[in-house]
Amino acid sequence: MGLIAGTTIITDSTPLATRATTQGAVDVCIAVAEAGGGLASGVVVATASYPALALAGAAVSLAIIPALALGQRSAPAPTSTKG
Repeated sequence: MGLIAGTTIITDSTPLATRATTQGAVDVCIAVAEAGGGLASGVVVATASYPALALAGAAVSLAIIPALALGQRSAPAPTSTKG
């Protein structure tokens, strides 16, 4: 669901002339990130263990929460363009 929502936001915010190129670039970046994540997780499981991978994932997940909270606090309030 997040992937669909994110690509929809990108599609809606780009001009029609560059929409296909932008969407293609975003799709490539997502695919590279997925491949990198799969590769990295395979290395972690092979060198350590599956519980180590789970603990690392939990640590990253918990580290994202304060970052999101700080981002929401420092983000400017949206302005209305409707009259």
